[in-house]
Amino acid sequence: MVLRQSDSVLQAIKEMIYNDYKMGDKIPTEAELEKMLGVGRSTIRENLKVLSAMGLIERRNKGTFITENTRGCLIEPFNMIVNLRKDNFQYLQELREILEINIIVLAMERITPEDIRVLERLHWKMQNPDFTSEYFLQHDADFHNAIARSTGNDILIELLSAVRWVIMENMKKASMDPAIQRITIQEHRNIIDALKEGNLANGLNHMKKHLKTSQKIHVHVSEQEHAAEFDEEKNTNAIPSIFPIALVKTTES
Repeated sequence: MVLRQSDSVLQAIKEMIYNDYKMGDKIPTEAELEKMLGVGRSTIRENLKVLSAMGLIERRNKGTFITENTRGCLIEPFNMIVNLRKDNFQYLQELREILEINIIVLAMERITPEDIRVLERLHWKMQNPDFTSEYFLQHDADFHNAIARSTGNDILIELLSAVRWVIMENMKKASMDPAIQRITIQEHRNIIDALKEGNLANGLNHMKKHLKTSQKIHVHVSEQEHAAEFDEEKNTNAIPSIFPIALVKTTES
């Protein structure tokens, strides 16, 4: 297939990938693509770089392959949206709520005893008192991703995983309030029990309460970040004293 000048090389490669290959497959080499598309090697190379940045393909020692980690295709767009405008973080939280509530509905119909065992183990791990805030948030994400996996819906799984990854990256530097940790652990327990019982009303109720707790965590993190920025600004604008010893003595007296 020789492309006309008006055709998009990037679009042609994407269509080839979507139509002829599946996740994990090796795609043609640059030289082979050059012959197939009738364009120069540098053009092929630049477009492959774009596809790699999008997370669609990945370079390995043995060639170029279709990525098996489709979450990577979703993370960067969400990350960009949040970083370009901080207000969008709240909108991302709202998207997460929409996903999680509907995931509970599907999980009630499809969850297996093995899925419940996975959730029980994650719940047990989160009770480790030595967990740092970052590890606690990671296991919280793992818990919710495990519920999503119980639905068997690959698109829901990847979408929620990407959304939660971006949320976690924006919160992982914060210190967690131990009281909120205890509440989170109890709410996870309630969600597991509802799933075990197949009680949809309780499951939805407990998930909604849990999402409100997550909002409190976000507010707590925002307050920490604001306080840190204020302290940094205050230290930057402070007028340095040339008599530090005298000032200390005056303060003590």
